[in-house]
Amino acid sequence: MNKQRGFTLVELILALLISAIMAGLIVEIIAGPINTYFWVSARTLLVQDGELALDTMQTELNAAWPQTLQLNTGRNEEIIFHKIIDEGYALADLNQIKPTLTLLTKLAPSTDLVQDYYIAFSDQKDLIKGKLIQEKNKATLVLEKPHPLDNKVPLHFYLLSDPILYQCDDKGLLTRHHNGQTALLTNQVKKCEFTRHKIRLQMGTKVKEPIIMTMPLFIEAKV
Repeated sequence: MNKQRGFTLVELILALLISAIMAGLIVEIIAGPINTYFWVSARTLLVQDGELALDTMQTELNAAWPQTLQLNTGRNEEIIFHKIIDEGYALADLNQIKPTLTLLTKLAPSTDLVQDYYIAFSDQKDLIKGKLIQEKNKATLVLEKPHPLDNKVPLHFYLLSDPILYQCDDKGLLTRHHNGQTALLTNQVKKCEFTRHKIRLQMGTKVKEPIIMTMPLFIEAKV
């Protein structure tokens, strides 16, 4: 009688069962690091988006004209401000029909340019709209409304941008609005809050009140 070769049915079932268990264990061992890699990668992208959004806001807020900062809270968190484009000094020309300022700065380029700006004077609270007329060797500001000009003393002024709006809504979107254009900074914000604090610092005989803007972004991972 010849001896039977190969597996019996029971042995075959046991071999298949053991193979399935081993395959499952191997899959678990391999899948763990792979899932962790994808989770860490997705989380890293979220953090990068949040940091980039904060860096963008911080850069523009550092250049904001403080008197124009406005915070709106409610369903949407909003912060509005005008950004400083440039600054300088000017002499008034009182012989013009409209108030004009001849700039004493290096704003004048080598090409002609006419551009609208909001103008802030260091001695005035309200902003004034005006046109900056830049010629080859001269730059002039034409104001839309009178300013208590003094042609004896150079006037310190700032050229400001149109209003810039950052909005954080309840859908997780953080957007930037400027000149009718909207830019999406990130779309996975769980919570966004703008808070304004004033701190008085004594520096010699001068008292300064720096404005600190706190803008925490809580990013929710959707992986």
